[in-house]
Amino acid sequence: MTGNGKVSSRGINFLLCIIVFEKLTDKSIIAILNTMKREFAHNGYRFYDFIQGGILHTLEINCKVNFGWLFEVKTGGRKEYIYAGEKFKEIAPERYKNF
Repeated sequence: MTGNGKVSSRGINFLLCIIVFEKLTDKSIIAILNTMKREFAHNGYRFYDFIQGGILHTLEINCKVNFGWLFEVKTGGRKEYIYAGEKFKEIAPERYKNF
């Protein structure tokens, strides 16, 4: 936002780069998401573990998935296991440095 309460186009573009997703067509990524839904979320039942006082704590889910769940990726034909949150912290500053 600028000082006059209006949202700048640069701010809008920054947010859109982060929150707008392209259609997934990569079969490997789709398979990973399906596996995660099945294994981590137990098709939704796992989310009951994150309800406290009748409130679903999505930030805790996000942290658990991004920093506590290993993902297998292939880099140069070699298998590697990463935490998505750590990888994001590594690549995000370079990707969003101009915003």
